[in-house]
Amino acid sequence: MLYTRWTLSQMRKDALKQDLPQMASLLVPVCDNTATAESETWRERPNAPLTMERMLLFRELYLGSRNSPAGEHWTASPIRAPLDLLRKCPETLIMIAGQDLLRGETFRFAWRLQEANVPVDIREYKGAPHPVHGHGWATRDGKAGNGRSGQRRGKKSWPSTWRIPL
Repeated sequence: MLYTRWTLSQMRKDALKQDLPQMASLLVPVCDNTATAESETWRERPNAPLTMERMLLFRELYLGSRNSPAGEHWTASPIRAPLDLLRKCPETLIMIAGQDLLRGETFRFAWRLQEANVPVDIREYKGAPHPVHGHGWATRDGKAGNGRSGQRRGKKSWPSTWRIPL
């Protein structure tokens, strides 16, 4: 069974009813909804195209008030999931945009999965910003694309099966 969209909270529910996914692929995921401008992970990329203020606005739209404790729960911040739950995760491909505000927290989540003995394939696209999925940035050689239908001069982008529809 291969899921195209899947979350830890779905896995918790699904584990009681059916087979778990065989693989998960995460493209520039939000892993820590408690991060702030003072957080080490966000300070790594202070000039990222996805700004801290914009990320806080998205979080507010998703979780409610900026002072809401909802972000502290593992269903909103999977980096906080208990190891016994992470151990149930399938093999995971994590694609990280190198110029993303969320880069640091995504690496930390990948390391948590590895700590839980989950096979993880981490791929960082060094020059890519957060909206890598819609602008043709993810190329086989990891270099920035030209923003035109996923193509880069003379090189093909990742196969269409790797693209995650929004």
